[in-house]
Amino acid sequence: MEVQLVPVANLQDAVDRNVRENGMTFLHSFDDLAVIAGHGSLGFEILEQAGEVNPDIIIIACGGGGMLAGAAAAVKLSGHPECRVYGVEPEGAQTMYQSFQHGCPVAMAVSTIATGLQPPFSGANTYQHCRQFVDAILLVSDSEIASSMWRLHAVGVHAEPSGAAALAALLSGKVPDVSGKSVVVVVSGGNVTAEELQKLRQEFPESRDGRKQSDGNGNGV
Repeated sequence: MEVQLVPVANLQDAVDRNVRENGMTFLHSFDDLAVIAGHGSLGFEILEQAGEVNPDIIIIACGGGGMLAGAAAAVKLSGHPECRVYGVEPEGAQTMYQSFQHGCPVAMAVSTIATGLQPPFSGANTYQHCRQFVDAILLVSDSEIASSMWRLHAVGVHAEPSGAAALAALLSGKVPDVSGKSVVVVVSGGNVTAEELQKLRQEFPESRDGRKQSDGNGNGV
């Protein structure tokens, strides 16, 4: 077994070369129709748990878009076409947002604390499904993601930055027309180490409830 290390921007080219030259089989982590269909179970679970309270808005973080595409399709095709489904991406890794803007999947350089949401390209399958079933892609800053993560940690939900991105969109007012609506926020991902948390607290000095720390004189710092 040989391990190849390549820059993220060249990842797909390296995969394609190994499939072509070495006869390898590529199992895509998000841009696969079976993977997208499997994520549809999230949409069914949301509807089941909501019971008689039909959700008006569902907010899901978008990395490669497999979970977002599958869940959105399941909800919309299960008799809830009026439910608004929003995807959320970091400002520093807005591949699906830019794909929506350009009308086709795009690739770009990415950088964000939400490492689970930073594929360097959008998949063709996930893009097509998101365009059909997702109402819009919303962007949040790393600071907003960190603040959302501290809020979740304060109530015992130890999410990683990627897992807090969807909530960040709601808390920062990026989701339109939420007053009086039934809103579902998907928090997915808790893969963060103590060392990573320490580094994040140094970079984003905010208290565990998400409010900026005070310098003792009533001023936020």
